[in-house]
Amino acid sequence: MIKFQFLIGGHDFVELSHLRWEDIKNNRIIFFRLKNSHRGGGLLIDNMIHPLAFEIIEKYGDKSNERIFPFIPINIKNDLKYESYLGVFNKRIKSILIKSELNFKIQTKFIRYTFSTIGGNLMINQMILEKIMGHSNNSISMGYQGATPYEIQDAEHLKVIEAVFSQKETP
Repeated sequence: MIKFQFLIGGHDFVELSHLRWEDIKNNRIIFFRLKNSHRGGGLLIDNMIHPLAFEIIEKYGDKSNERIFPFIPINIKNDLKYESYLGVFNKRIKSILIKSELNFKIQTKFIRYTFSTIGGNLMINQMILEKIMGHSNNSISMGYQGATPYEIQDAEHLKVIEAVFSQKETP
């Protein structure tokens, strides 16, 4: 699931709990971010689905359910099921790291930071990175900017994915 978070643009784990099969259209994943949903709705995400993400959907998605990953409790205000699940999930990650003798910390929220950091280090245009990740940009310049074509957005998204999952050998 952590890999899937990264592949769809570094989105928060909570987004996975709400993803529905109808959010997949034309090899894209389209949903509204939950952040700021209490204020009328989060930003629209419209990102490509990388083949590695499709593999995860095929392996762990439940086609008999409306939601793609129904084993993740849906995050509903004042319902502790999701928070409890997330706590157990993060403890499992910690346990795997300890058993693997890996000396670093990782939590589901780190995936968002990592995607942003790698995109920045690759010099991905900030407006495109914000669009992929669902950050709002209220600058005057952004207001003048027209819609970024999918070809450009997807090419930049792919650069971030390839930086992590590429099979290329480094010299």
